[in-house]
Amino acid sequence: MPLHAPICLSHRGEQGARAAQRLQAGLRELFGEPVVDLVKLAEDEVPSQLGPGSVLLVLLTPDYADLPADPDADGAGAPSEPVRRHLLAALATRAHLQVLRIDQTAPLLAHGLSPDLVTLATQPSLPLRHSHWGADLAALCAELATLGFLTDEHGAPALAGAAPARRGWRTLTTVGVLALLLAGATQVGLEALDEREAQVQMTLAQQAQFSITPDLVAARQAYERALAARPDIGVAHFQLAHLLLRQREFTRAREHLSAALRDHDGLPTARRQEALRLMAMLSVDDEPTPVERPIDHLAVAASAPAVTDGGLEIPSEPTAAGTRPGARPVRGKPGKRDIEAIAAQAERAALAAMRPQPSSDLLFGADAPELALLASRIAPSSELQRELALRLDALYAVDPQVRWSAASELDVSSQLHSDVLPLAVERAEANLLHRAGTAAVTEAARHTLTLLGEASPLTLALHRQAVLRFVDAAAVLGPEARQQGEQVRERITGFTRVPQPVIYIQLADEVQRPLAMRLATQLAEAGWRVPALAVVGDQAPSRTELRSQGTSHQGLARWVRRLASDQVGQTADLVHLRQARPSGDVYELWLDQDLCRAGARQVNGCPG
Repeated sequence: MPLHAPICLSHRGEQGARAAQRLQAGLRELFGEPVVDLVKLAEDEVPSQLGPGSVLLVLLTPDYADLPADPDADGAGAPSEPVRRHLLAALATRAHLQVLRIDQTAPLLAHGLSPDLVTLATQPSLPLRHSHWGADLAALCAELATLGFLTDEHGAPALAGAAPARRGWRTLTTVGVLALLLAGATQVGLEALDEREAQVQMTLAQQAQFSITPDLVAARQAYERALAARPDIGVAHFQLAHLLLRQREFTRAREHLSAALRDHDGLPTARRQEALRLMAMLSVDDEPTPVERPIDHLAVAASAPAVTDGGLEIPSEPTAAGTRPGARPVRGKPGKRDIEAIAAQAERAALAAMRPQPSSDLLFGADAPELALLASRIAPSSELQRELALRLDALYAVDPQVRWSAASELDVSSQLHSDVLPLAVERAEANLLHRAGTAAVTEAARHTLTLLGEASPLTLALHRQAVLRFVDAAAVLGPEARQQGEQVRERITGFTRVPQPVIYIQLADEVQRPLAMRLATQLAEAGWRVPALAVVGDQAPSRTELRSQGTSHQGLARWVRRLASDQVGQTADLVHLRQARPSGDVYELWLDQDLCRAGARQVNGCPG
């Protein structure tokens, strides 16, 4: 059974060379025909090996994942890169192109390739795994026979039949394999058909997901069809998890990330690390259940906030454990820790000066300036601000996979929303005005709209003016973006005053009630709603905790944490309840088990 036309191989890197050597030997063993390794030929010899009836097998290895979009850059896009020459010659001579994914190599994405190399991403591919070499080689032979590149001695397609005697056992082997595969009579044949369908759906899914105007519904459906054909494709599980995160289906996203990690050979190392990171962020096994109880009955009657810049005094740092608040600091020569603290404070002040400030048009009532002051009084740490800047930069990366990863991590990190949104809104609006039309700007603006849809009421109210400007600018992104923007606008314009935050105070013992009531009074005077106190007994933590629900404003969380730390004589732990979905800005203050108890920690405000 001769080949209808020569088979040529193209590859790059050491792994590609090893796979090419093994494939070349296997094909020669089957067909007894020469298999040409184009990498070993001179540049002017390549076109003569290709033609309308020839086959170019491109061996895709992990190093293809770093192909640059710039044809003049180093890599497969560079003029000196053999792969580029081989593809151009194949296209010019109308040779058939077949992409083979070696081992764990994921399909390429068209966005990162130069126009000459886009065919690598749009062409359906087949796996060629060392762990399944025989079955994958048989599937490749079946594909070649289906396309008419294998013929019998009369020139007919070699789908089945007897072998010419002169071909001996090689032909018998080839005909036997092809007959079984193409007749669909064996599991190998069925797997080949499933693999082909899965790769077609993967190509459609990635085109829908990573296009300039993505169709996420179509992408999700195509990934699901790919997994119906081949449930073990780790990359499909991984990308589907990203789509589910965008739609806030966290439980299903975690299931698909777990399935992706089970594909040890097919999921690239970088994607595996990202899947593990997202799995950890989605873990809710140890997350406490959010407090939910009526807020009609208040511990302290609400009063008009009376906080001013010189009003409620908050210490610059929480009081050390075991000391009473209000003690005068010891004066003397500053030590190393004092100097470090001063330097850190100066850095925080410099970074805070660059952050967008709350809108100046908060004409909702007398409490607006006071709550805005509390929310912005304690800026994020310098480390957190650097992290936020890096995540925003990633939203505008050239590589769309990097952009998707950054967006997914922000989707999961609800505790970052109030700090990142002012920066994201400001940057997205500026880019829409000056760089509109690029894929990165469009995706980042769309994702900013998504984050605004999840933002807490206080976050929206405090940045009302900037958000409304951005919503107007984002209307150019199309009907879906306009609809999202209108939903955000309706939320903001529905505020008649700055929404009041709610804080539940949980006591370990009744002996803590006097101290808790003092805290409740201070919070109520600052504009908070404080529902009736609750005694939780053994459910109380070993250390005082401030728990922040969902996307509640973190500026207020930092302020309350500092206030509570000063009152209870130890630095309160800040716990984020990421899975909580409160209707407003909601917090929980859990007093620890030792506070005010006999023989344990006594602070100012404890009885006696």
